[in-house]
Amino acid sequence: MPKFLFLAAFLIFHLSSQGHALPTPPADVPACPAYHDGQGIFVPTLPPKPLPETTFEGSSGRPVSTSQLVGRPLLINFWTTWCPPCLTELPSLNRLQIKARESGLLVLPLNRDKPTSQVKTFLADRDLKHLIVATDRFGKASHTNDIPSKLPVTLFVDRQGLERGRLLGTIAWDEGPRFDHLKRCLDLP
Repeated sequence: MPKFLFLAAFLIFHLSSQGHALPTPPADVPACPAYHDGQGIFVPTLPPKPLPETTFEGSSGRPVSTSQLVGRPLLINFWTTWCPPCLTELPSLNRLQIKARESGLLVLPLNRDKPTSQVKTFLADRDLKHLIVATDRFGKASHTNDIPSKLPVTLFVDRQGLERGRLLGTIAWDEGPRFDHLKRCLDLP
């Protein structure tokens, strides 16, 4: 038994001296803790990683590059018209865009199943007029960002273009602690 304890103590000391620890964000990066809220699970990205370069179709039907969006905080929501949790979440994303407009936050719902013209009609029919129309119909942005097939999935991206975390599932984005968490993660005023 004493040999085992000696070996265990040696391994613990050796591993701790080699810097084997959980990654932590730099001191100048705001805290963005994990949480579970109803049907949504927020998983922080540690360390924060650059949003991969990819394109999606904007409201004009032209390609938009993710590099064009660096400089403002983003909430990129991957959704489809046939996904009930996605449809439940869209009105709160619309309200969030109104509420967070002054902070510079851009709520970017990327639809994965319809062409741009149909997404415009779909959002207009539901009076979701504050949401930007954007599509990822062929899955390029979804694939590049490792988005699973179970939706919705929402990426938190800061002004530097770093993914701070992702929410798997749905929440009411514009309410109390959820909105406070978003502001803290993306360093919004």
